[in-house]
Amino acid sequence: MKKTLFFSLLICSAIVAIYAQTLKFDFVSLDEEDHLANRQYFLSSVKNIPEAFQHNTYYPNGTSQYYRPLHTISFMLDAIGDITPSKSHAINIVLHMGAALLLFWFMRELGIGKTASFFLALLFAVHPIGSRIVGWVPGRNDATFAIFAIASCIAYLRWVAHPERWWLMAVHLVLFFAAFLSKELGIVLPILYVLMPRNYVVSRKHVGLVAGGWILIVIFWWLMRSEALAGTVVTAWNDLLLGLFPNTVAIPFYLQISSLPLHPSVMPTMQDALHWLPIVVSGAFIAILIVLGKRFQPRSNLLLFGIAWFLLFLLPSLAGYGSDIRLVLFEHRAYVPLMGLLFIAAAFPWGRMIPFSRSRRFILAGAVVAVYGVFAFLGTRDFRDALTFWEKAVAQAPDYAGSHKGLGTVYVNRGRFDDAVNEFQKALELNPTEKRVHNNLGIIYLNQRRVQEAEMEFLSELDVNPGYAITYNNLGFVYATQKRFADAEKAWLTALVFDPWYAAPHQGLAIIYAIANNKEQSLAHIEALVKLGAPLSPDIQKIYESYR
Repeated sequence: MKKTLFFSLLICSAIVAIYAQTLKFDFVSLDEEDHLANRQYFLSSVKNIPEAFQHNTYYPNGTSQYYRPLHTISFMLDAIGDITPSKSHAINIVLHMGAALLLFWFMRELGIGKTASFFLALLFAVHPIGSRIVGWVPGRNDATFAIFAIASCIAYLRWVAHPERWWLMAVHLVLFFAAFLSKELGIVLPILYVLMPRNYVVSRKHVGLVAGGWILIVIFWWLMRSEALAGTVVTAWNDLLLGLFPNTVAIPFYLQISSLPLHPSVMPTMQDALHWLPIVVSGAFIAILIVLGKRFQPRSNLLLFGIAWFLLFLLPSLAGYGSDIRLVLFEHRAYVPLMGLLFIAAAFPWGRMIPFSRSRRFILAGAVVAVYGVFAFLGTRDFRDALTFWEKAVAQAPDYAGSHKGLGTVYVNRGRFDDAVNEFQKALELNPTEKRVHNNLGIIYLNQRRVQEAEMEFLSELDVNPGYAITYNNLGFVYATQKRFADAEKAWLTALVFDPWYAAPHQGLAIIYAIANNKEQSLAHIEALVKLGAPLSPDIQKIYESYR
């Protein structure tokens, strides 16, 4: 017990040593707005937890085809008090710790030696892929899923060993459901439960009961998801499968960054996947695996389980893009599949393969962990702020429109409007339908008092992104400055249709209704602001006091 606790403390200490730096990092402006900033009022109230199970993952400020309610609930922790980058990164550190510790425990349940389990879990803890989970706040989704998926596996093995303890099966099924509610990858877990190495035979009766539980959970999840995504454009399953096959060429890329994480990228594209390095490393990995497998007779069931884990969790991540324009092979997607490679490593008898003394093997393993830890420490710095991240994204993926859009957005926030316009124009040259680019150009023109040009850009944004509440709000402001109050009212009301938790349209409506001497309507929107917990501007405060 003391040894286990000591190993656990070492794993946590290694994570803190590498990732404590993120507590001083900023957000990188890659989806944080959708997940956090734009939903602050919604996330700040625990009363909205039921709403998270009834809507898509961007609700209420946007639409998404993903149904991940536990991901949304995790962001409610960030919204306790003020949303700050340090708090968000601290939560990610804790989640990564949880995943690494559970992996250590899971390996012990699989019959892997304590020391081997420790070194493999430590390698996972310091692996550079973890920098993509901790450094990028929305990347926590994979850590959240990993926690529930591994915990469900542990509960399953415990129940198989003690089938008379029905509460263990209930815990397993609850954790399986929680994994599903974290990420759609839960669909492959039942296959892995069956393939999981175990020392006990499960009776047909018990197999039928637990399999029935899996089926009921999948059906229940499907019904919840269908209801939550009703009216949302969702990629059809056949399109997902059709998108999978051409993208399987990216498997060597993920195998390479998992086994030999050289040249990390914040914005890897298919061009990176087709580079010679992933192909060579993957070929060498497979060749070595075959040679060692023939010579040293690994645990075949654990080897098969590791291969299945890697492929089953990786392949769904490659499905459904359909267009090279938006294909980005984000490295954080290898976070859970990486565990499969560690299971493969655990299947081999390293004591016979490396005929060194025990102390020398420890030194060698420690050296490998140290090298990976240094890579992770340095790689995490790619996420220290938005400018660093997006300048690197443009350098690494200059032909991807999203890179230029991201860098342009950073330039807008820093007041470098000419540089921003150049980046946005490059983005539109690469992809004329890239969302939010026209909106950002409109904001620039509005700041430069080029009101008509701003209006045209906002209308162009709505052509490619018709449900974007922020653009309707911006358009309402344009109309209000031109004293086109009827058009402003319509734009702001439309913004609230798409995002009822959006404070800015209420502010504009409160003012124009006050100008029109419509006290009742003006007061209704001011009270909506108060209910949201939004601060009242001096002008609105004056109006509010005059109504009292």
